[in-house]
Amino acid sequence: MILFIENFEALKKVNPQEFEVYTKQIKEIESKLDIDIKENVCSWIGNEVALIHFNSSLSKNKKDVAAIFKTSDIKKATKNLNFILSKIKEKTPLQFKQINYKNHTINFLDLNGFFKMIVGNMFKNMEKPYFTIINDYVIFSASPNTLKEIINNNISNYTLASSKEFEEFNYLFDKKSTIFTYINTPYIFNEIVSLTDRKTQFQIKKNKEYIICFNQFGMQLTSEGNIFKSTITTTFNNPKLVLEKIALDKKLKKELNLKLITKKNTSTTNSIESIFDFKEIHPSDLSASSYKEYHDNGKLKFEVSLDDGLLDGKYKMYYPNGNLKLKGKYKNGKKSGTWRAYDEKESNLIIKKRF
Repeated sequence: MILFIENFEALKKVNPQEFEVYTKQIKEIESKLDIDIKENVCSWIGNEVALIHFNSSLSKNKKDVAAIFKTSDIKKATKNLNFILSKIKEKTPLQFKQINYKNHTINFLDLNGFFKMIVGNMFKNMEKPYFTIINDYVIFSASPNTLKEIINNNISNYTLASSKEFEEFNYLFDKKSTIFTYINTPYIFNEIVSLTDRKTQFQIKKNKEYIICFNQFGMQLTSEGNIFKSTITTTFNNPKLVLEKIALDKKLKKELNLKLITKKNTSTTNSIESIFDFKEIHPSDLSASSYKEYHDNGKLKFEVSLDDGLLDGKYKMYYPNGNLKLKGKYKNGKKSGTWRAYDEKESNLIIKKRF
Protein backbone atom coordinates (compact mmCIF):
# COMPACT_ATOMS: atom_id res chain seq x y z
CA MET A 1 0.00 0.00 0.00
CA ILE A 2 2.90 2.36 0.71
CA LEU A 3 4.12 1.76 -2.85
CA PHE A 4 0.61 2.48 -4.15
CA ILE A 5 0.51 5.80 -2.29
CA GLU A 6 3.94 6.74 -3.62
CA ASN A 7 2.84 5.98 -7.20
CA PHE A 8 -0.42 7.82 -6.58
CA GLU A 9 1.51 10.88 -5.39
CA ALA A 10 3.83 10.62 -8.41
CA LEU A 11 0.78 10.83 -10.69
CA LYS A 12 -0.50 13.82 -8.73
CA LYS A 13 2.82 15.62 -9.31
CA VAL A 14 2.11 15.63 -13.05
CA ASN A 15 -0.38 18.38 -12.24
CA PRO A 16 1.52 20.67 -9.81
CA GLN A 17 -1.58 22.64 -8.83
CA GLU A 18 -3.55 19.48 -8.01
CA PHE A 19 -0.59 17.99 -6.13
CA GLU A 20 -0.27 21.16 -4.06
CA VAL A 21 -3.94 20.95 -3.02
CA TYR A 22 -3.58 17.23 -2.22
CA THR A 23 -0.44 17.81 -0.12
CA LYS A 24 -2.08 20.66 1.73
CA GLN A 25 -5.13 18.53 2.58
CA ILE A 26 -2.98 15.68 3.88
CA LYS A 27 -0.92 18.05 6.05
CA GLU A 28 -4.07 19.72 7.40
CA ILE A 29 -5.67 16.46 8.46
CA GLU A 30 -2.41 15.17 9.97
CA SER A 31 -1.93 18.40 11.88
CA LYS A 32 -5.54 18.62 13.01
CA LEU A 33 -5.70 15.07 14.33
CA ASP A 34 -2.02 14.64 15.23
CA ILE A 35 -1.74 11.49 13.09
CA ASP A 36 0.51 10.23 10.31
CA ILE A 37 -1.44 8.96 7.26
CA LYS A 38 1.30 6.62 6.03
CA GLU A 39 1.93 5.17 9.48
CA ASN A 40 -1.63 5.05 10.87
CA VAL A 41 -3.45 4.11 7.67
CA CYS A 42 -1.20 2.86 4.88
CA SER A 43 1.21 0.78 6.97
CA TRP A 44 -1.30 -1.97 7.86
CA ILE A 45 -3.01 -2.34 4.46
CA GLY A 46 -1.86 -5.49 2.68
CA ASN A 47 -1.68 -6.37 -1.01
CA GLU A 48 -5.42 -6.84 -1.63
CA VAL A 49 -8.12 -4.18 -2.00
CA ALA A 50 -11.62 -5.02 -3.21
CA LEU A 51 -14.56 -2.85 -4.18
CA ILE A 52 -17.86 -4.75 -4.10
CA HIS A 53 -21.38 -3.87 -5.22
CA PHE A 54 -24.30 -6.09 -4.27
CA ASN A 55 -28.01 -6.14 -3.44
CA SER A 56 -29.01 -6.04 0.22
CA SER A 57 -32.38 -6.64 1.84
CA LEU A 58 -31.38 -4.41 4.78
CA SER A 59 -30.76 -1.36 2.58
CA LYS A 60 -34.09 -1.53 0.77
CA ASN A 61 -32.50 -2.23 -2.62
CA LYS A 62 -30.18 0.78 -2.47
CA LYS A 63 -26.85 0.42 -4.26
CA ASP A 64 -24.67 -1.23 -1.64
CA VAL A 65 -20.96 -0.53 -2.10
CA ALA A 66 -18.14 -1.56 0.23
CA ALA A 67 -14.34 -1.25 0.17
CA ILE A 68 -12.50 -4.21 1.64
CA PHE A 69 -8.85 -4.03 2.70
CA LYS A 70 -6.81 -7.15 3.47
CA THR A 71 -4.51 -6.27 6.34
CA SER A 72 -0.85 -7.19 6.61
CA ASP A 73 -1.28 -7.27 10.39
CA ILE A 74 -4.80 -7.21 11.87
CA LYS A 75 -3.55 -6.28 15.35
CA LYS A 76 -1.67 -3.32 13.93
CA ALA A 77 -4.73 -2.32 11.87
CA THR A 78 -7.02 -2.46 14.91
CA LYS A 79 -4.56 -0.49 17.04
CA ASN A 80 -4.16 2.28 14.43
CA LEU A 81 -7.88 2.54 13.66
CA ASN A 82 -8.66 2.86 17.37
CA PHE A 83 -5.91 5.47 17.60
CA ILE A 84 -7.50 7.52 14.77
CA LEU A 85 -10.94 7.24 16.39
CA SER A 86 -9.52 8.41 19.72
CA LYS A 87 -7.90 11.40 18.00
CA ILE A 88 -11.16 12.31 16.26
CA LYS A 89 -12.90 12.25 19.64
CA GLU A 90 -10.10 14.19 21.35
CA LYS A 91 -9.26 16.81 18.73
CA THR A 92 -12.58 17.56 16.99
CA PRO A 93 -16.28 18.09 17.71
CA LEU A 94 -17.09 15.41 15.10
CA GLN A 95 -19.45 12.55 15.90
CA PHE A 96 -18.01 9.29 17.22
CA LYS A 97 -20.53 6.45 16.83
CA GLN A 98 -20.15 2.78 17.55
CA ILE A 99 -22.65 -0.09 17.67
CA ASN A 100 -22.32 -3.83 18.20
CA TYR A 101 -23.94 -6.16 15.67
CA LYS A 102 -23.66 -9.93 16.15
CA ASN A 103 -20.35 -9.60 18.02
CA HIS A 104 -18.91 -7.23 15.41
CA THR A 105 -18.26 -3.56 16.17
CA ILE A 106 -19.43 -1.09 13.53
CA ASN A 107 -17.72 2.31 13.83
CA PHE A 108 -18.68 5.60 12.21
CA LEU A 109 -15.68 7.55 10.88
CA ASP A 110 -17.16 11.05 10.69
CA LEU A 111 -14.28 12.54 8.75
CA ASN A 112 -15.47 14.20 5.55
CA GLY A 113 -13.61 13.23 2.37
CA PHE A 114 -11.11 11.04 4.24
CA PHE A 115 -10.75 8.36 1.54
CA LYS A 116 -10.94 10.69 -1.43
CA MET A 117 -8.11 12.67 0.08
CA ILE A 118 -5.87 9.60 0.37
CA VAL A 119 -6.64 7.56 -2.76
CA GLY A 120 -8.61 9.90 -5.01
CA ASN A 121 -11.93 9.43 -6.78
CA MET A 122 -12.02 5.65 -6.28
CA PHE A 123 -13.84 6.30 -2.98
CA LYS A 124 -15.43 9.65 -3.79
CA ASN A 125 -18.92 8.41 -2.79
CA MET A 126 -17.73 7.26 0.63
CA GLU A 127 -17.67 10.69 2.24
CA LYS A 128 -18.24 9.62 5.86
CA PRO A 129 -17.62 5.87 6.04
CA TYR A 130 -18.60 3.22 8.54
CA PHE A 131 -16.22 0.34 9.09
CA THR A 132 -16.00 -3.05 10.76
CA ILE A 133 -13.42 -5.83 11.02
CA ILE A 134 -14.00 -9.42 9.91
CA ASN A 135 -11.11 -11.84 10.35
CA ASP A 136 -8.10 -10.17 8.64
CA TYR A 137 -10.17 -7.66 6.68
CA VAL A 138 -11.21 -4.06 7.39
CA ILE A 139 -14.43 -3.23 5.55
CA PHE A 140 -15.68 0.30 4.85
CA SER A 141 -19.04 1.44 3.52
CA ALA A 142 -21.21 4.54 3.40
CA SER A 143 -24.02 2.58 5.10
CA PRO A 144 -24.01 0.53 8.33
CA ASN A 145 -26.66 -1.74 6.81
CA THR A 146 -24.26 -2.75 4.05
CA LEU A 147 -21.81 -3.87 6.75
CA LYS A 148 -24.58 -5.74 8.58
CA GLU A 149 -25.44 -7.61 5.38
CA ILE A 150 -21.77 -8.55 4.88
CA ILE A 151 -21.57 -9.73 8.50
CA ASN A 152 -24.73 -11.84 8.03
CA ASN A 153 -23.41 -13.37 4.80
CA ASN A 154 -20.08 -14.18 6.44
CA ILE A 155 -21.70 -15.82 9.48
CA SER A 156 -24.08 -17.88 7.32
CA ASN A 157 -21.28 -18.69 4.82
CA TYR A 158 -23.26 -17.16 1.94
CA THR A 159 -20.15 -15.95 0.09
CA LEU A 160 -18.37 -16.37 -3.24
CA ALA A 161 -15.81 -18.56 -1.50
CA SER A 162 -18.56 -21.10 -0.79
CA SER A 163 -19.99 -20.97 -4.34
CA LYS A 164 -19.16 -24.02 -6.46
CA GLU A 165 -20.17 -22.08 -9.59
CA PHE A 166 -17.70 -19.27 -8.83
CA GLU A 167 -14.97 -21.74 -7.86
CA GLU A 168 -15.18 -23.41 -11.28
CA PHE A 169 -15.22 -20.03 -13.04
CA ASN A 170 -12.35 -18.60 -11.01
CA TYR A 171 -10.20 -21.60 -11.95
CA LEU A 172 -9.95 -20.10 -15.46
CA PHE A 173 -7.90 -17.14 -14.15
CA ASP A 174 -4.43 -16.71 -12.67
CA LYS A 175 -4.33 -16.87 -8.87
CA LYS A 176 -2.51 -13.52 -8.67
CA SER A 177 -3.13 -10.39 -10.74
CA THR A 178 -3.04 -6.63 -10.63
CA ILE A 179 -6.77 -6.19 -11.26
CA PHE A 180 -9.57 -8.74 -11.24
CA THR A 181 -13.22 -7.88 -11.95
CA TYR A 182 -16.10 -10.32 -11.46
CA ILE A 183 -19.71 -9.67 -12.43
CA ASN A 184 -22.66 -11.96 -11.75
CA THR A 185 -24.85 -10.53 -14.52
CA PRO A 186 -28.34 -11.65 -13.35
CA TYR A 187 -27.80 -10.08 -9.93
CA ILE A 188 -26.57 -6.77 -11.32
CA PHE A 189 -29.19 -6.55 -14.09
CA ASN A 190 -31.44 -3.98 -12.38
CA GLU A 191 -28.44 -1.75 -11.67
CA ILE A 192 -27.41 -1.96 -15.34
CA VAL A 193 -30.90 -0.82 -16.30
CA SER A 194 -30.86 2.08 -13.82
CA LEU A 195 -27.64 3.50 -15.30
CA THR A 196 -29.08 3.95 -18.81
CA ASP A 197 -31.54 6.33 -20.48
CA ARG A 198 -35.19 5.41 -21.01
CA LYS A 199 -34.77 4.24 -24.61
CA THR A 200 -31.85 1.99 -23.69
CA GLN A 201 -33.71 0.68 -20.64
CA PHE A 202 -36.54 -0.47 -22.91
CA GLN A 203 -34.09 -2.32 -25.15
CA ILE A 204 -32.24 -3.91 -22.22
CA LYS A 205 -35.45 -5.13 -20.57
CA LYS A 206 -36.74 -6.44 -23.90
CA ASN A 207 -33.54 -8.46 -24.36
CA LYS A 208 -33.06 -9.45 -20.72
CA GLU A 209 -32.66 -13.18 -21.35
CA TYR A 210 -29.96 -12.51 -23.96
CA ILE A 211 -28.02 -10.55 -21.33
CA ILE A 212 -28.41 -12.74 -18.24
CA CYS A 213 -27.56 -15.90 -20.23
CA PHE A 214 -23.93 -14.68 -19.95
CA ASN A 215 -24.31 -15.17 -16.24
CA GLN A 216 -20.66 -14.80 -15.18
CA PHE A 217 -18.18 -12.28 -16.54
CA GLY A 218 -14.58 -11.85 -15.50
CA MET A 219 -11.73 -9.58 -16.53
CA GLN A 220 -8.15 -9.84 -15.32
CA LEU A 221 -5.07 -7.69 -15.87
CA THR A 222 -1.77 -9.37 -15.05
CA SER A 223 1.53 -7.49 -15.09
CA GLU A 224 4.18 -8.90 -17.41
CA GLY A 225 7.17 -6.58 -17.36
CA ASN A 226 6.11 -3.19 -18.74
CA ILE A 227 2.83 -4.46 -20.21
CA PHE A 228 -0.42 -5.99 -19.00
CA LYS A 229 -1.77 -9.33 -20.15
CA SER A 230 -5.56 -9.08 -20.31
CA THR A 231 -7.95 -12.00 -19.91
CA ILE A 232 -11.69 -11.65 -20.50
CA THR A 233 -13.90 -14.67 -19.89
CA THR A 234 -17.65 -15.25 -19.70
CA THR A 235 -19.92 -18.24 -19.24
CA PHE A 236 -23.08 -18.97 -21.19
CA ASN A 237 -26.17 -20.66 -19.77
CA ASN A 238 -29.78 -21.23 -20.77
CA PRO A 239 -31.74 -18.22 -19.44
CA LYS A 240 -34.32 -20.53 -17.85
CA LEU A 241 -31.60 -22.34 -15.95
CA VAL A 242 -30.14 -19.01 -14.84
CA LEU A 243 -33.52 -17.89 -13.43
CA GLU A 244 -33.93 -21.26 -11.69
CA LYS A 245 -30.48 -20.81 -10.14
CA ILE A 246 -31.44 -17.34 -8.85
CA ALA A 247 -34.60 -18.77 -7.27
CA LEU A 248 -32.57 -21.53 -5.57
CA ASP A 249 -30.03 -18.96 -4.33
CA LYS A 250 -32.78 -16.82 -2.82
CA LYS A 251 -34.25 -19.88 -1.12
CA LEU A 252 -30.83 -20.87 0.23
CA LYS A 253 -30.15 -17.38 1.57
CA LYS A 254 -33.55 -17.30 3.27
CA GLU A 255 -32.86 -20.65 4.93
CA LEU A 256 -29.41 -19.52 6.09
CA ASN A 257 -30.81 -16.26 7.48
CA LEU A 258 -33.49 -18.15 9.41
CA LYS A 259 -30.72 -20.06 11.17
CA LEU A 260 -29.33 -16.74 12.40
CA ILE A 261 -32.59 -15.80 14.08
CA THR A 262 -33.04 -17.00 17.66
CA LYS A 263 -36.01 -19.36 17.91
CA LYS A 264 -38.83 -17.86 19.94
CA ASN A 265 -41.24 -19.61 22.27
CA THR A 266 -44.02 -21.05 20.12
CA SER A 267 -46.80 -20.28 22.59
CA THR A 268 -45.78 -16.61 22.68
CA THR A 269 -45.47 -16.37 18.91
CA ASN A 270 -48.97 -17.75 18.39
CA SER A 271 -50.55 -15.46 20.96
CA ILE A 272 -51.65 -11.86 20.65
CA GLU A 273 -48.34 -10.89 22.25
CA SER A 274 -46.64 -11.63 18.92
CA ILE A 275 -47.67 -8.11 17.89
CA PHE A 276 -44.62 -6.93 19.87
CA ASP A 277 -42.29 -9.25 17.91
CA PHE A 278 -41.78 -7.01 14.87
CA LYS A 279 -38.71 -7.27 12.65
CA GLU A 280 -35.35 -5.83 13.67
CA ILE A 281 -34.81 -2.14 12.90
CA HIS A 282 -31.71 -1.10 10.93
CA PRO A 283 -31.08 2.70 10.93
CA SER A 284 -29.12 3.84 7.89
CA ASP A 285 -27.41 6.82 9.59
CA LEU A 286 -25.84 6.37 13.02
CA SER A 287 -25.41 10.13 13.43
CA ALA A 288 -29.16 10.80 13.18
CA SER A 289 -31.32 11.46 16.25
CA SER A 290 -34.32 9.53 14.90
CA TYR A 291 -35.28 6.98 12.25
CA LYS A 292 -38.51 6.61 10.27
CA GLU A 293 -40.02 4.24 7.73
CA TYR A 294 -43.17 4.66 5.66
CA HIS A 295 -45.97 2.46 4.29
CA ASP A 296 -46.40 2.04 0.52
CA ASN A 297 -49.21 4.63 0.66
CA GLY A 298 -46.76 7.25 1.97
CA LYS A 299 -48.06 7.32 5.54
CA LEU A 300 -45.68 6.96 8.47
CA LYS A 301 -45.08 3.31 9.44
CA PHE A 302 -42.96 3.91 12.53
CA GLU A 303 -40.57 6.37 14.13
CA VAL A 304 -37.99 5.81 16.84
CA SER A 305 -35.43 7.92 18.69
CA LEU A 306 -31.72 7.13 18.33
CA ASP A 307 -28.72 7.75 20.55
CA ASP A 308 -25.24 6.96 19.20
CA GLY A 309 -26.76 4.64 16.60
CA LEU A 310 -28.82 2.66 19.14
CA LEU A 311 -32.60 2.66 19.49
CA ASP A 312 -33.06 4.77 22.59
CA GLY A 313 -36.23 6.67 23.46
CA LYS A 314 -39.80 6.78 22.22
CA TYR A 315 -41.09 4.36 19.58
CA LYS A 316 -44.41 4.59 17.74
CA MET A 317 -45.79 2.33 15.00
CA TYR A 318 -48.84 3.14 12.86
CA TYR A 319 -51.33 1.21 10.71
CA PRO A 320 -51.57 2.10 6.98
CA ASN A 321 -54.69 4.15 7.80
CA GLY A 322 -52.64 6.37 10.12
CA ASN A 323 -53.97 5.06 13.45
CA LEU A 324 -51.55 4.22 16.23
CA LYS A 325 -50.62 0.52 16.38
CA LEU A 326 -47.85 0.32 19.01
CA LYS A 327 -46.02 2.61 21.37
CA GLY A 328 -43.27 2.12 23.89
CA LYS A 329 -39.69 3.00 24.69
CA TYR A 330 -36.24 1.65 23.90
CA LYS A 331 -33.20 1.83 26.15
CA ASN A 332 -29.75 0.99 24.79
CA GLY A 333 -31.23 -0.86 21.82
CA LYS A 334 -33.75 -2.97 23.79
CA LYS A 335 -37.46 -2.61 24.57
CA SER A 336 -37.95 -1.13 28.02
CA GLY A 337 -40.87 -0.38 30.33
CA THR A 338 -44.52 -0.86 29.39
CA TRP A 339 -45.47 -1.25 25.72
CA ARG A 340 -49.04 -0.87 24.46
CA ALA A 341 -50.81 -2.16 21.33
CA TYR A 342 -54.03 -0.74 19.81
CA ASP A 343 -56.66 -2.01 17.35
CA GLU A 344 -56.71 -0.64 13.81
CA LYS A 345 -60.25 0.79 13.60
CA GLU A 346 -61.07 2.36 16.96
CA SER A 347 -57.56 2.80 18.39
CA ASN A 348 -58.65 0.96 21.55
CA LEU A 349 -56.00 -0.60 23.79
CA ILE A 350 -55.88 -4.36 23.15
CA ILE A 351 -52.84 -5.44 25.14
CA LYS A 352 -49.91 -4.10 27.12
CA LYS A 353 -46.66 -5.84 28.03
CA ARG A 354 -43.83 -5.09 30.41
CA PHE A 355 -40.24 -5.45 29.22
